[in-house]
Amino acid sequence: MSTSRISLVLLALAFVGIYIGSQSTSSAYQDEGVHIATKMNAGKPVEAALHEFMEYYNQPVYERLKATLSKPSLGKDDWKSLTSDSLLLAEVGNLLLLRPKGDDNESWSGLSTRVRNSGTFLYQTAQEKASKSEVQAAFQKVLNDCNACHQKYADGQPNLTL
Repeated sequence: MSTSRISLVLLALAFVGIYIGSQSTSSAYQDEGVHIATKMNAGKPVEAALHEFMEYYNQPVYERLKATLSKPSLGKDDWKSLTSDSLLLAEVGNLLLLRPKGDDNESWSGLSTRVRNSGTFLYQTAQEKASKSEVQAAFQKVLNDCNACHQKYADGQPNLTL
């Protein structure tokens, strides 16, 4: 057998070994046919109380965004912080979708989706380093969507402002 054929056979055996190894590794993350993500309760909120979630997750993000946008001018670190916090705020909509509202779930889902969409626009605006006024306008849209939800589910409190 020629050297090139031996090399091809060894290469093929190596690929087979890698494939078999990956299959056994994959099954190591399964237990009786239940995928590990299911075992970890993927999609389940860590904090069941919505008030706690809002206070410990959303409020600090809101406060940082508000403080950054109140500066007379934005430097490199400000844009990084603004972009990071905008992404966190955009993801709030997805996190809220994990918290169904029973009989009123359609309205809850719609408001949560609005927050996600306006947050996504804020994130994109910050990523592009648009003008400060454009970012402020995008942030105001998020706040309007947040306030619409607060109006429906929390007697209008808090009323978020820029």
